[in-house]
Amino acid sequence: MKHQAWLNGEPTNQALAYDRGLAYGDGFFTTILCYQQQPLNWSAHWQRIQASLQRLRLGVVNKTQLVNELRTALTQSAADDFCVLKLIVTRGLGGRGYTPPESAELHRLIYIGPAPLSAPLSLEKGVSLNKISAMVCQTAASINSSLAGLKHLNRLENVLARDEVVANGYDEGLMFNELGHLIGGTQSNVVLIRQTAKGDQALTPKLTLGGVQGTCLSALRNLKLDLKWQEKTMTLKDLTETDALFVCNAVRGVQAVKKLRISDQQTIAFAVEPIEPIHQAWWLWNLNQQGFN
Repeated sequence: MKHQAWLNGEPTNQALAYDRGLAYGDGFFTTILCYQQQPLNWSAHWQRIQASLQRLRLGVVNKTQLVNELRTALTQSAADDFCVLKLIVTRGLGGRGYTPPESAELHRLIYIGPAPLSAPLSLEKGVSLNKISAMVCQTAASINSSLAGLKHLNRLENVLARDEVVANGYDEGLMFNELGHLIGGTQSNVVLIRQTAKGDQALTPKLTLGGVQGTCLSALRNLKLDLKWQEKTMTLKDLTETDALFVCNAVRGVQAVKKLRISDQQTIAFAVEPIEPIHQAWWLWNLNQQGFN
């Protein structure tokens, strides 16, 4: 018999009904902030695309074809300010059950929507620093070294954690794995700032067991900031001993955490001032990284 599918009770023959991304989370995505129809920090996103294709054994994507598709989508969207472009790549159709097809024809889905930002007054001034409140989530981040670092399509734990955050009226939530190790935010990477006599330290969680290697964080590490970066295994105790804390991602950039709820009985306040120069350096660099270069 032939393959058949129904959507909301109605027969459908749409390819998405059989897509392995929908059935098994067999793929990955990247979310790109764009300005005046141009992507920002494209090189980091292209590196993510290549790394994800390789580690998930999906094959290859023709870069010229992909760039042309993204350019067309941005042009047709008529977005003249900030917008968000989301690219989803799946293994496409085929295979029997979990077994992938021997030769996959990848699907590339592109979505464009509004960004949670307003246009900057100038490239020099950038975007004002966003100061947010955060909470510690009860939903645990998964442990899987095979998928650690990838922005794969299996993100149910983030969905549940994000639901916690919204239900409690916070802006972001911090997630720990079941070993008690800090992994990141529901939609961001986490950086702790410790001020010492030898200079400021920027501490980030090790992501060898889970989490996402963010494009914003990768770029921040390469900027000429007066910070000593260190990646380490961190627990809740590290959060209680830090001076400042920020989260970051490609769309919202650097966001200073002004308070963090540990529990109903404990809330920590953090300094915001140390985050300002980091935020400014990011936007000055990021807004000057426009285009598919």
